Amino acid sequence: MINRRLPHIEHRPQLHIPAGHDPNGCCRTRYAAELFGGSGVKTVLGLGAGHGRDTLFFARRGFTVHATDFSPIGLAQLRASDAAQGLAGRVRTGGHDVRFPLPRPEASVDAVFAHMLLCMALTTPQLHALVE
Repeated sequence: MINRRLPHIEHRPQLHIPAGHDPNGCCRTRYAAELFGGSGVKTVLGLGAGHGRDTLFFARRGFTVHATDFSPIGLAQLRASDAAQGLAGRVRTGGHDVRFPLPRPEASVDAVFAHMLLCMALTTPQLHALVE
């Protein structure tokens, strides 16, 4: 299902305009940033980062963000927005399909954020594997 949706997702122009989003983040992102900041979090892994609305929000607040997504176009847009906003060095991107385990060493990030990812076309076992 996800593989069939990729062309549809990448060709919807309204998804490609990070500037159209509230730069103050949505309530969930603001809450997470407050929680992370109060807990000493420095690095955040963003799963399903897309074009980077939440990633850029975290980076503007001083977090280092490792943003992952299965869409190369979304990640390219995120890198362009990152550079345009002068956040270089705070954001790293990488392609990843969350249906497969992350190749990350234990404790390589302090927190994980996945705002809309859990609403995507994933099976119940895939969702359980993500959060366990």
